[in-house]
Amino acid sequence: MFQVGSKKLVDQWRRSHSPVMLVHRTEDGYIRWMDVSAWLKEKTQDRKTPVKRIVFDGEPFSALNLQRLWDRVFMA
Repeated sequence: MFQVGSKKLVDQWRRSHSPVMLVHRTEDGYIRWMDVSAWLKEKTQDRKTPVKRIVFDGEPFSALNLQRLWDRVFMA
């Protein structure tokens, strides 16, 4: 879980035209990431209360996943 510091930051991330990525690296070097702006857009559509925590559900940071992000952002 990722604690969010301010409502203003959450609003900026949600309105961003570019993906806002949250990246987590473990002590053994394993890296996972997730598109926070997409998560916020999906989870907060009908929500009246502000988001204070983001549930980190990241995928492995790999060449394949990076290519998928590239295609989604630049080839759409």
